[in-house]
Amino acid sequence: MPRNPVAATSLFLLLLALCLPAWAGVGVLLQYSGVVSARSTDGKVRVLSLRSAVEQGDTLYTEKDSYALIKFNDGGQLTLRPLSSISLDAYQFEPARPEKDNAVFHLLKGGFRAITGLLGKRSRENYRMVTPSATIGIRGTHYGGLECRAECAGLEGAKRPATDGFYVDVVEGAVEVKNAGGSQVLGAGQAGVVQDAQTMLQLLPAPPAGVRFTPPPGAQKAPESNGVGRQENADCIVAP
Repeated sequence: MPRNPVAATSLFLLLLALCLPAWAGVGVLLQYSGVVSARSTDGKVRVLSLRSAVEQGDTLYTEKDSYALIKFNDGGQLTLRPLSSISLDAYQFEPARPEKDNAVFHLLKGGFRAITGLLGKRSRENYRMVTPSATIGIRGTHYGGLECRAECAGLEGAKRPATDGFYVDVVEGAVEVKNAGGSQVLGAGQAGVVQDAQTMLQLLPAPPAGVRFTPPPGAQKAPESNGVGRQENADCIVAP
């Protein structure tokens, strides 16, 4: 029996729509523990749950003993450690239009680990992580940073680095750390510290205790499937 081309095309489009990620924002909360919230550009604060969408302009917060793993539309990941905050100043990714790529993150407090996705691999010059002490550019990588000052992202005692500063380490790829003191490239397996915004990064033999981290085993995790972005739980808006 001859195929109906109209019906076949309609079926293809339906299957394609079902297979595409369904989150409305630039990324989704894929894993977390404790309390994670987001402040949008209109000042509203949302308490996030599994599969909650995050938007360009959001500032994300983790409370004490809380972690958050965000997966972005390009496949990149950003994990926040406890007592941390970071703003998503800019994020634009269109698979077929690399000339539109743009990602700017701003670490306000605490620490993170990041794995860059397609955007960071094909348009690395358009990816920046801004911190109080330096700006990080990437070369397609897995890296982490910790702004260790008064609270030092909840670290105490032996888990805290001996001196304050911004600590950065690279697992894969490379990063360029730049501030008023100069710039320094860190490659895979290297670590360094920036004392302040006027001082160039200094290499360290290894990341100090507490700088690297992974979310606890008990963290809630959304299954990675075609529907990972579907918001089954509505966010709770707690402040105007």
